[in-house]
Amino acid sequence: HPARLLTGYMGLTMVNPLTIVAFLAVTTSTRVEFTAVTLAVFALAVFVVSLLWHAGLVGGGAALGRVLSPSAQRITAVVGGLAIAALGIHSLVA
Repeated sequence: HPARLLTGYMGLTMVNPLTIVAFLAVTTSTRVEFTAVTLAVFALAVFVVSLLWHAGLVGGGAALGRVLSPSAQRITAVVGGLAIAALGIHSLVA
């Protein structure tokens, strides 16, 4: 269902730390007085961009999945997992 898909993307957007930090940075670093309407438009824009980004990631992953061999898929999964682990360790140590 499209509604369930959009709800999932909205959830991803709301819990994505980078989205939250970007939202806070923009809204707190400017001297513009935000109204309820401008905040709603900004939040909608963040949601749409996040939706497009995640859809692009899913589409790109699906396209790669069709052309990569099973062994290449395993290699990319291991490399991706190691990269995420390294970033996590780095953020804990830094």
